[in-house]
Amino acid sequence: MDLHELSIDLFSGLNKANESGQTSIGLLLFFLAFLGAMVNLPSFLLLKADSIYQRIIWRYLGLALFISPKFIYDLLVNITSFWGIFVSNIFPIFFLSLLNTAYVYMMYFAVQRTYVAHTLLLCSIGPTFSAVWKIIKREPYTTIEYIGIGVNVFGAYLCCCDQAAHLDRILVSRLTVSLGKGILIGDFMAILSSAVYAIYACLSKPIAVTSNCPISVYLMLMAGYVVGISFVLSIFFNERIDIFSTDEVFGLFAFITDTRSIVFGLGGLGFMAGFVYHFFTLQAQEYLGGMFINVCYNFTPFLSQVTAYLLSAQADFPGTFTAFGGAILFIGCTLLAMSYQDQQDMSHVPVVGKLEGAAAPEENLPEMIKPPIEPEYAQPSEP
Repeated sequence: MDLHELSIDLFSGLNKANESGQTSIGLLLFFLAFLGAMVNLPSFLLLKADSIYQRIIWRYLGLALFISPKFIYDLLVNITSFWGIFVSNIFPIFFLSLLNTAYVYMMYFAVQRTYVAHTLLLCSIGPTFSAVWKIIKREPYTTIEYIGIGVNVFGAYLCCCDQAAHLDRILVSRLTVSLGKGILIGDFMAILSSAVYAIYACLSKPIAVTSNCPISVYLMLMAGYVVGISFVLSIFFNERIDIFSTDEVFGLFAFITDTRSIVFGLGGLGFMAGFVYHFFTLQAQEYLGGMFINVCYNFTPFLSQVTAYLLSAQADFPGTFTAFGGAILFIGCTLLAMSYQDQQDMSHVPVVGKLEGAAAPEENLPEMIKPPIEPEYAQPSEP
């Protein structure tokens, strides 16, 4: 596979949509999803809530709230087979939700201690771990994957080099501990979140969501699981969440009375990052194809950093090393995404879904479900 073939793969989904006259619909849906991914971390940083788990709960409560009309509609339309579909997907989606919760927590933990752009860039290198694992297991791989691995490692190194020099200029920095040669704990956690994606990619092949599972069922189950898992973890780690309170710092229902929590908690996290990002990403894939969307999501780190600056969530931009490192990571992630897509096309396996926030191996999810692209070979979101 040469670079010319790669470029054809990139726009194949877009060309198909254009031929059917649906490009404008797909681009509109993707634009909405992209906005959801872009405001995710800035909204998180602007909340006064003390617990990370509390903010995760808000995001997925919002997803459950806004997807519920579609869920109820699907229930009424498919009443005879709905519960069978629902029950048969309980375990597969629970497995996805465990990893999704871990990924999102690490991403949110990281952004409190490093730049938004750093977090999203380093959260996007999960495919690098997966590609390395393929080589270790002596599975089929391509020269493009070798190049992508090297490019991503170099890009991540440049981003980490930039971090230490700008630590004192990060408005929300809470931890100044460094690991080794200037690699701060925030960068380390972002990289670790990418490893969660790699674990998912390696272990999820036996797990499959049934092909007749509606998107609303998938998203509702995942939202419920993530909320439940976050509650349990907050208790285990003794993080205070007052369930029946509207206090802006500890109250679970602060978004009822506190203006900031309403705007950035229910609006930014719940509606935009929760519902809009997840739902419209899946819908856009129907029109544009996963490859085009994956590559476009690689622009998220830079635009999200600008958003954080404009909203005063972070008071400064990263330095030159991050700009160069980010550009290099964009190239590396694009190469890996294209190589992955080419292998899927050759094996005739439908590319249909992924783990939230980062993206997961799409060959194992149903044709009706195309979960968010957040860490696959593109930028996360969730995403």
